[in-house]
Amino acid sequence: MSGPNFIGVGGMKCATTWISECLRYHPEIFISQIKEIHYFSRHYKNGYNWYIEKNFKGSENYKAVGEFSTSYLDDEFAPERIYNSLGEVKIVISLRNPIERFISHYKHIYRNEDKGENLNISNINIENYQRAIKLYPELLEKGEYYNQLMNYIEIFGESNIHIILKDDIDREPQTVLEDLYNFLEVKSNYVAATTNKEVSIGIVPKYYKLEKIRVTLYKFMKRNAPWVILLIRKIRLGEMYRKLNKKNENIKVDKRVKKELLNHYRDSTMKTSKLLNKNLDHWLKI
Repeated sequence: MSGPNFIGVGGMKCATTWISECLRYHPEIFISQIKEIHYFSRHYKNGYNWYIEKNFKGSENYKAVGEFSTSYLDDEFAPERIYNSLGEVKIVISLRNPIERFISHYKHIYRNEDKGENLNISNINIENYQRAIKLYPELLEKGEYYNQLMNYIEIFGESNIHIILKDDIDREPQTVLEDLYNFLEVKSNYVAATTNKEVSIGIVPKYYKLEKIRVTLYKFMKRNAPWVILLIRKIRLGEMYRKLNKKNENIKVDKRVKKELLNHYRDSTMKTSKLLNKNLDHWLKI
């Protein structure tokens, strides 16, 4: 059984679920049932055979075989581990405005982490911001894209790396997918059922304890019955749940916090803009 020939490495809260679900529909692409395997970051000790046998059975007849784990992008060991295990595979990276990514990640922690309820979800003022980054330094670190990109470019080269911006997904999702299909060397005129749908939208829960139960069940199914998660997505049960348990309240982010974030990410964003030859000035505005 051969291993994957492409890896989606992140970033976290940058539309990777949408990308992986669209790829899953393509008849020439095999995506592991479990998204976020985290083998090359958190579970490397389990061994290569565990990684392949658990996640890529039945992939032999597909042109493109891969997985998405968002912990790989900022993990210092993941690029070299991927290269040593799989050689010059194709690398897929998705990025978004780092301030938007921070806010989405903040909501994710509130919903999913044990200490999440200690965060103020209604108002991110300077005190709440400082408490959050002290408890969860990765909130800031995962938006520092430039060094993360360079770690992959140095090992895999620019020609083996495909970078997607969420801005482009929002504007022209099918064009983004066609470019990605071409990069993966599969038929580019395929239109996935999820192309124009939002997938796995993060919510601020109306009933916090109910959301904790959902997260616990999700983690159990991910470990023991990932096919159930795929079924739930197929029948759109998750969409129904999000509508029922969504609090109709936007997170208020203090201007001082936005300025702190903008100043923190300025250097990395400017370097990323130059590296990608893309105008990212809108990422530097409050």
